[in-house]
Amino acid sequence: MAKFADRLRELRKRKGITQRATAQFLDITDQSYQKYEYGTREPNHATIIKLANFFDAPIDYLLGRTDDFDTITITERVKILLSDNRLSLEAKGLYMQLYSIEVGGVVILPCEDAFLQEICISKTDFDNVINQLIDFGYIEIGVDPSAEGFVRTYIFV
Repeated sequence: MAKFADRLRELRKRKGITQRATAQFLDITDQSYQKYEYGTREPNHATIIKLANFFDAPIDYLLGRTDDFDTITITERVKILLSDNRLSLEAKGLYMQLYSIEVGGVVILPCEDAFLQEICISKTDFDNVINQLIDFGYIEIGVDPSAEGFVRTYIFV
C-alpha cells in the first residue's frame, strides 16, 4: 500500500492540514496516523471511507487503483442531485436520508420497515421515490447475499 501512503500524504498537504489534525478527525493517535503515511500500517475499511470523504477524494484514487482524481465523489453526487429539477423534494430528501447511513456507497436495510417508520414514509411512497431515483440514475438496487432472507441493498451510482 505504498501508493496509498503517498496519496494520503499528497491529499493532506493539498488540503493544507497537519498530520495531527487528520489524526484528530479520525479519532486516532498521531502515531497511528503517521504509520498510515509511512506505509507501515493499513487503515481498516471504515477509516479508508472516512479519509476519502474527508479529503473529498475517490476511494480508487486514494488506494492507487486509478490516477484519475476526477471521478465523481459522493459529495459531488449530492450536489448534482440537489440541483436536479427532475426529482421531487421527497426523492431528494430520501436520498439524503440514505446518504446519511451509507458506507462505501452502499446502504443495506435489514430492517426496512423500521427505517420507513423512522423517516415517516409509507412503503408505497418509499418504493415510488426509490423508483424515481433509479430512473434518473442515482441509485441501483441489489440484494445482500450474506443476509438471511431478502434484504434490499441500495447502491449509489
